Amino acid sequence: MSTPTSAEVEPVIRTLLTRVVAAEDVHRALRRVTLTGPALADLDLPGPDAFFHLLLPPPGRSDLTVDESFSWEAHAATPARDRAVGAYYTVWDHRPDRAELDVLMVLHGDEGDGSAWAARARPGDPVAIWGPRTTFHPPADADRWVLCADETGTPAAGRALRARPPGMPALLLAETDSPSTRQPLLDTGDAEVRWLYRNGAPAGSTTLLEDALAAERLTPDVFVWAAAEHRTVDALREVARTARVAGTHRSLLAYWRLTTAR
Repeated sequence: MSTPTSAEVEPVIRTLLTRVVAAEDVHRALRRVTLTGPALADLDLPGPDAFFHLLLPPPGRSDLTVDESFSWEAHAATPARDRAVGAYYTVWDHRPDRAELDVLMVLHGDEGDGSAWAARARPGDPVAIWGPRTTFHPPADADRWVLCADETGTPAAGRALRARPPGMPALLLAETDSPSTRQPLLDTGDAEVRWLYRNGAPAGSTTLLEDALAAERLTPDVFVWAAAEHRTVDALREVARTARVAGTHRSLLAYWRLTTAR
């Protein structure tokens, strides 16, 4: 787990203590985990892509080793055997009236701390969450949104579509393995959603998103957003740059690297 830089750590970011109340498989490679805690009732999500760093018990343990006083400085000084692990996840749904929030967690075996924990998550398991934060800031003068995402970015893309201004044309290019692994999307209105299937190819190893974006008619005023594997995002960024999409209208984020599970 990488430690955020000092520029990322802001005093207003809190650490909230929660616990699992439900965990269920959406399909063979995706699990929905529901968390609850008193602080979730009045939680203010800063943007449609609101995300947290989930802080989980050290591997092989069930006890949480952090509390509300958590800091990245203390985390770095904690012995490895006692150090919380975790990863960043987007809020998929928030129900303040029930003090609950859902996260969709991609499963890829024990290759990443989040995946390994999610596969075994059970009601009652303790979880701390550091956040929320946002990076979604579409320009007001954009005349169209084109969002590109693999499994890790689809929850944020889906929430963004729900929050877009009335009448804003939008397209979501969503990569996944097959029709059976589509992610659930809450009400996206009249946005176009185009699913791209890898058909067994490893995540992060294809040019599906790059090719689909290159086939679109991109103008300088379109807003291009992406959340996917590092090299895929690099390729998408080059497509948008070559199409002369304005720099202020490009927001492309690497959510993970092919050699490092998110």
